[in-house]
Amino acid sequence: MTLNSVWANPVGADRVLVIGQPGFKQLNLAPGVDYLRDPGGTRDWASVQATPPDQWQPVLTDSPSFGFDTATYWFRFTLSNQSSEPLDGLLEIAYPILDHVTVFAVPGRAPAFPLTLGDTLPYSERPLDHHNFLIPVSLEADQRQQFYLRVQTESAVQVPLIFWQRDAFYQDRQRYLMGQGLYFGMLVVMILYNLFIFFTVRHPSYIYYAFSIAGIGLFMAALHGFGFQYLWPQWPVLNQSAVVASLGVFGCFASAFTISLLQLKKNSPRYYYLLLTHAILYAWILIFSFLLPYKLSILIAIVVGFTACTSSLLSGSYLLYRGLREARYYVLAYSTLMVASIIMSLNKIGIVPRNFFTEHSMQISSMMEVVLLSFALADRINQERRQKYAAQQRALENEKLLRNERERYLEMEFNAKVDELKSQQKIIEAEAESRTKSEFLATMSHEIRTPMNGVLGMAELLQDTPLSPQQQQYLKVINSSGKALLNIINDVLDYSKIAAGKMELEDIDINLENLCLECASVFFVTAERKRLQFLVEIDSNLPAQIQGDPTRLRQILLNLLGNAFKFTQQGRIQLMVSTEDSSGAAQLRFQVADTGIGIPEPIRQNLFSAFVQADSTTTRQFGGTGLGLTISQRLVELMGGLISVTSQPGQGSRFCFTIPLRSQPPRAAPLQAEQYDAVRNSHVILVDESAEFLDLMQRQARPWGLDLHTAQSIEQGLECCRQAAVQVRNPVLLVVSSTLENNHGLACFSRLDQAQLLPECKRVVLTPLRPTPANDALQQAGVHHVIQKPVMWPQLREALFDVLCGRLEAPQTAQRNQPAQRATRRVLVAEDNPINQMVVCRMLVKMGVEYDVADNGRQALDMLLQDYALFDAVLMDCEMPVLDGYEATRLLRQQEAKLQRQRKPVIALTAHVLTEHKARAEQAGMDDFLCKPLEFEELQAKLQALFDTQDAVADRSGGDRRLLG
Repeated sequence: MTLNSVWANPVGADRVLVIGQPGFKQLNLAPGVDYLRDPGGTRDWASVQATPPDQWQPVLTDSPSFGFDTATYWFRFTLSNQSSEPLDGLLEIAYPILDHVTVFAVPGRAPAFPLTLGDTLPYSERPLDHHNFLIPVSLEADQRQQFYLRVQTESAVQVPLIFWQRDAFYQDRQRYLMGQGLYFGMLVVMILYNLFIFFTVRHPSYIYYAFSIAGIGLFMAALHGFGFQYLWPQWPVLNQSAVVASLGVFGCFASAFTISLLQLKKNSPRYYYLLLTHAILYAWILIFSFLLPYKLSILIAIVVGFTACTSSLLSGSYLLYRGLREARYYVLAYSTLMVASIIMSLNKIGIVPRNFFTEHSMQISSMMEVVLLSFALADRINQERRQKYAAQQRALENEKLLRNERERYLEMEFNAKVDELKSQQKIIEAEAESRTKSEFLATMSHEIRTPMNGVLGMAELLQDTPLSPQQQQYLKVINSSGKALLNIINDVLDYSKIAAGKMELEDIDINLENLCLECASVFFVTAERKRLQFLVEIDSNLPAQIQGDPTRLRQILLNLLGNAFKFTQQGRIQLMVSTEDSSGAAQLRFQVADTGIGIPEPIRQNLFSAFVQADSTTTRQFGGTGLGLTISQRLVELMGGLISVTSQPGQGSRFCFTIPLRSQPPRAAPLQAEQYDAVRNSHVILVDESAEFLDLMQRQARPWGLDLHTAQSIEQGLECCRQAAVQVRNPVLLVVSSTLENNHGLACFSRLDQAQLLPECKRVVLTPLRPTPANDALQQAGVHHVIQKPVMWPQLREALFDVLCGRLEAPQTAQRNQPAQRATRRVLVAEDNPINQMVVCRMLVKMGVEYDVADNGRQALDMLLQDYALFDAVLMDCEMPVLDGYEATRLLRQQEAKLQRQRKPVIALTAHVLTEHKARAEQAGMDDFLCKPLEFEELQAKLQALFDTQDAVADRSGGDRRLLG
């Protein structure tokens, strides 16, 4: 290129660019160009021509570049052909993505002007077929021509102006197009090559790499105008978005390629998610490039591009540090791309001037990136080949080792088979031993329970005969000793079942309050005899019904309470039931605390082991097998809970266990709402010497709406009465312990009468089990109700409600509807043991029930078939000669079905207590189950339930009713 002459005057004067000298080829017009910024884009050519010269600014760089600016720019320059021949030239605007370009010429005799250009117009409207904007300019000899350009665009405002001699331009373009052809040709070859590799090896890295090359190729084609020229010449709308959209394609697949090449999901999950996020962002850029303005979308693409390139470099550097071979080429490739991206971005926003290097930096770096990443993929293929070869070598070595080891393996397999057979033999022997032990325990239980049934049954029957005091004492010893032996048998059987994994739990509704009262009532006499204070606190927030196994829960509580009473000689024992939340799950918490002898730390560590007590003197002094706590722990664990103990020697112990709380809505709560409303805010005065008892009652009464006041002496109680007489308008109830002040508690009522206080006050007295105040003394004191101590809140609550609501006589109304006529019941007793026959028959006589006796199952079946309607129920022993109870019941059910007779109730009598025996009884068709030794109350309850059912059926059918006497 030869620049013959440029003549420039200071700003404000005409600046003329001289062209046309001999040898002229091209001229960069920037030194002779002035520009004017029109922020609103409202000025026309006439007003621009009239603009004072001092408002025009000279271009101080090699190419006008103003970054992203929404303003309109006007440019002017003057060309002077000072040669003696006409000049046929071309004016090139070498930035093809300008939106709107209008060219004006002064003087305006040139017919082509004004000329409108831009990438918003179809490509076919351009005066010359070229990817840049070309304007033909012809100047006569010694002609001067002034040009004005109006430029408005959303892209970067870059207006590189070059004037060419026409032949020189086309010669230069041939070399330029050859270079561009090589560049794009190489990209196409690499795309096709990687697609071929992908379809051969099916590795995703190659398809990602091919599409990323396609993305960078489309970006370069759109940026340099080749896309508009060759790919979408009739779609200027697409041309507006092609630059950003191609960046989205490149970024999305380049991020995916990075993830696949570097195996980021396995090698670095943190960078994997980071690059995955950038891939998603690039996908959104691709979508929004057609929706958002170009300026906004390109700025977003630049920001995301910088962060993505930085993340890629960091991930590659990290894995290069960790020794990943292919990361070497990757880091080098993305380093060049990062530098080129920075240079290009700074150029587009107007910081770095436009020149050949800045204009083609992305092409140079992308070419290097393509080559380097191809090396990375090739290195990866070679590495995989080496790994495959190494794996084959290892396989051969392993095969060799396998052949060498095969004989030893076969020998070991043979020995292992022999050992396995021996182990199976031991398991079979152990199972047989366990089965034999279980059968032995069951048989021994049956054999022991059968005579025990006679002993305890006869002892219970003797209680109803005239006996001397000494005989009564002997009878009590017999009864208690027999029950103690029975408890030992039950503990051994329970432990055996738990150890064998055969313990099964029921899942039925439980009235928790009633269960706790039943357990506590067992120890009332013991508490009275040992002069121990026994307190039971049940949280008012507990549900009325829970689900679980009431028998096993009762067994745990009785074990813990029994231990507490056994090892406590003075002080108090407390049973506390509450709820707690543990890890978001509701738990039922039981605590049994005592002030007994306590447990040393070494003993506590093994306290829940079988047959363990504190020491040998404990067994001698207090008795027991040491199984109670072990069984309790296993039962708690079966319920899904935990049990623990805290204790200090000489200070007592506290046992605590928790089980999951599964509550159910109560099936029936009669009169509860009525009671609650009737006594709301009633004024109750409780006088007792125990501060702990008073505090407990006060806490329990609060949720029920009772206004409970407490006192620890008669004088304090009278003072409470005086205050109530003055302040209280609600019903007043006075509850006094008879043991106050050396059993002079009733004096409180007489002093109340003498003071003429609260004449309408209801009176309740708390008395010990023995001795109790005489009836005359109670009537004289005006007592409405008597409660025996130890008393718990539910008992006291019900008594208070009865007194306040006047329902003391309600229980007596239960028998008003009994019929006048009563018929005798008759029961068939099938039992082979004469002693047991005597026990059962005497119990039936005591109930007023007639009976017949059969010595075996065959005789019982014959008697039933002979006179089926004679018997109301059958008490069937399960193990009898000739025909056992199971088979007799099965045959009876078959005959009932065959003759279409009503089902006869059969209650099983057995000394077996294992679950399988109960299941066998149910399968045989028995209706209920009673364990020996029999208890009178249990037998009476079972028979009464059967007879009540029969009465209900008889009422519906119009038959006679026969009640148990």
